[in-house]
Amino acid sequence: MSSGTKRGSYNNFGFYDDPADPRLWVPKINPHMGWTLNLGHRQAALTCASVAFGLAAVAGVAALIGLQRPPDLS
Repeated sequence: MSSGTKRGSYNNFGFYDDPADPRLWVPKINPHMGWTLNLGHRQAALTCASVAFGLAAVAGVAALIGLQRPPDLS
C-alpha cells in the first residue's frame, strides 16, 4: 500500500485501531474513499465525543427553532 496504512490494523468491522500509529486521521484501505479515525489514538475518544456533542447541539437548536415557528394560518 502506498498510503502507509497497515491492513492488519483494521478490525473485523473495518475500524482502524493501532495505538502505535501516531496519526489521528489515517487514509482508508482504499485511499480514494477518504480518511478514517485511528481508534487506538489517545485523542480518538475526545474527537468522537466532540463530534457527537456538536451534532446533538445542531439538532437541539434545529428542534428549538422548529418549535418556535408560528402556526400556519392559511
